Amino acid sequence: MDPLHRRSIEEPSNHLVLSLIAIGAWCVLLLDGHGAQGAYIYFRRYPKDGYVMKMLIGALWCAVVLDLPLHFLLRLWTQYRQWATHICGFIHQLRYPCAE
Repeated sequence: MDPLHRRSIEEPSNHLVLSLIAIGAWCVLLLDGHGAQGAYIYFRRYPKDGYVMKMLIGALWCAVVLDLPLHFLLRLWTQYRQWATHICGFIHQLRYPCAE
């Protein structure tokens, strides 16, 4: 192999990918912590607010907290379905190689 051979730009290294995942995870944790702190401060600072306002703030906080896990589960399910489709197609080709 040529010593000056370089990888294609479309193939990022594993270190780069893991670094970007780590940076994104830290940003998400910081923003979620900031939202949780805001909700905590609101409930401590304004205990006499009406139930409607408290329910709105609580619902907003729950939506922010549940957004990431639900998005992750949806993405995981989508990838599983794509993977299952490829596996089923491969098994079908093994059973019926001349079906095309």
